[in-house]
Amino acid sequence: MSEPLQGCSTDLWLLTRPDCRALRSVQTLIEALAPLLRAALAAEQAR
Repeated sequence: MSEPLQGCSTDLWLLTRPDCRALRSVQTLIEALAPLLRAALAAEQAR
């Protein structure tokens, strides 16, 4: 295995099945969660 990719070294991953990735409901969920998760990770790293 390689080292973690820069910016991808979190223990939390949100995975989707390839056949569901294009579903509008899945896209909407990811669009809603992404900024919240980024903010939480930034706050954690700032400590």
